Amino acid sequence: MNNMLGKDNDFQILGINFKKDKALAFGSFILATSTIFYHSSEKRKKLMDLLKNKFFVLSVLIALSFSIYTFYFIPKDDDDSVKVKKATKQAIIGFLIGMFHHLDFNVGPFWFIWLVSYYLDASE
Repeated sequence: MNNMLGKDNDFQILGINFKKDKALAFGSFILATSTIFYHSSEKRKKLMDLLKNKFFVLSVLIALSFSIYTFYFIPKDDDDSVKVKKATKQAIIGFLIGMFHHLDFNVGPFWFIWLVSYYLDASE
C-alpha cells in the first residue's frame, strides 16, 4: 500500500490529492461553522426553511449543475475557458457570502474570503 503522505505533505483520499495546509485551514473553517450551527437553533431553522423552499433548492441545483459543467466539461483549449472558470469561482464565492449573510454569520465572510484568496489564488 502506498504511503498516504507524499512529498510536500500532500495526501490522498479516495484518489483525490490534497495539500495538508489547505485541508487544515478549510477543515478548521468548516468545523467552526458546523459548531456555530450546532449551538444556534435560529441558524439551523433558517437553513431548514431554505431547504424546504422548492424554488431555492431548484435554483441551487441549476447553479451547481452549471458550475460542474463549466469546471469539467468546457474544453481547456477554448479561448474563454479560463474566464468562464474564474467567473464561476467568483459566482460561487458570492453565493456563499450571500448564504453567510442570510444565516447571520457576522465574521464568516471575512474568513471565507481570506482563505479563498490566500489558498485558492482567487485574489485577482
